[in-house]
Amino acid sequence: MFSHFNPIELHGNDGHRQATWLELFFDLAFVISIAALSLMLAENHSLEGLVLYVSLFLAVYWAWNQLTWYSSLFDNNDVFYRVMYLGSILGVLVLAASIRKITHGETTLFVISYIIIQGLLVVGWLRIFISKTELRSFSLKYILGQIFGSIVWLVSLLFPPPEQYYVWIVAMLIHIAAPYFAWKTKIHIPIHTSHIVERYSLLTIIVLGETLVAVSIGMGYSPDSNAFLISILGYIIIACIWWTYFNWDFSKLRNFETTTNVFIFGYGHFIVFVAIAAFGAGIEIAIHSVEHSDHLTLAGQLLIAAPPSIYLLSLLLINRFTWDMAFDKQMVARSIVAFLSIFYALLTIHAHPVLFVAGIALLMVCLVCYEEIYCGTA
Repeated sequence: MFSHFNPIELHGNDGHRQATWLELFFDLAFVISIAALSLMLAENHSLEGLVLYVSLFLAVYWAWNQLTWYSSLFDNNDVFYRVMYLGSILGVLVLAASIRKITHGETTLFVISYIIIQGLLVVGWLRIFISKTELRSFSLKYILGQIFGSIVWLVSLLFPPPEQYYVWIVAMLIHIAAPYFAWKTKIHIPIHTSHIVERYSLLTIIVLGETLVAVSIGMGYSPDSNAFLISILGYIIIACIWWTYFNWDFSKLRNFETTTNVFIFGYGHFIVFVAIAAFGAGIEIAIHSVEHSDHLTLAGQLLIAAPPSIYLLSLLLINRFTWDMAFDKQMVARSIVAFLSIFYALLTIHAHPVLFVAGIALLMVCLVCYEEIYCGTA
């Protein structure tokens, strides 16, 4: 029930809980940010562009990650919480608008918007620090990490690109380290496991949705065109990614048993998300390439073959080391397909783009068929 000010309660694994309307509204802001990052990579898929894409994706993901965990732990649905979250959404929208400017050397808006998001988180954690005596050490580590990280972000404005980007890395390392030290505090922090898994699953759907936007570009061409064929094959790969992510029984989830389990799950999903979004950029590059020629650059090929491989391996490691799943035949099959995709990319450097994408699609379809026939639902 909504009221102006509710007491702070630490939410544990206490019964059914689903994503709130505010959390879903919050996720929509990140749709725009992820779309901007994918477009940036599609326009500049050089090594420098890839490094910038991964770095910025980490910053955007980290904002979502920290606000999501705060909400999972302390969502009390009062005025303070709503204003903090709605303010964060505004910050994310500004962040998304500033991404395209970074490629032109304009970084001030991105830095300021990121500092604002971190500042709102500081305010949220200050409320925990004041209200929950038993969580003061825990919340203080979050507060210090966000404050010191934000100071480094601010200092980065004194440096020109690309030197400025190295300062950003330092700021992100501070942000990333703070939660780890906080969770090492010798108190028990209950986690609503099913709610956290749902939140990450929803973001997976959002990132997959961005790849569908890339696929839809080719569907505007004639059905007998190469661009149309690539879009269909790209969709098949995306459908297989969805299938493999959700092809296990979520009702059998156990609680996070250790701090390490928590961080493998949270940090590991960054690789899942960055890989899926990069695949969307790769498909867009392939569609544009067949408009002008029958050749796909090595960078374009790797953006089609490598992301599904990285996705499969990262998901495998998350499931293995978060939930202590056995390294069974399903995991073996995923490992084999991941390495075969990279080998295929290197073996078919001069292949026609349609043939190349078809090979990756065939590997992913074979994986899904194998899992359904021989493995069943995990």
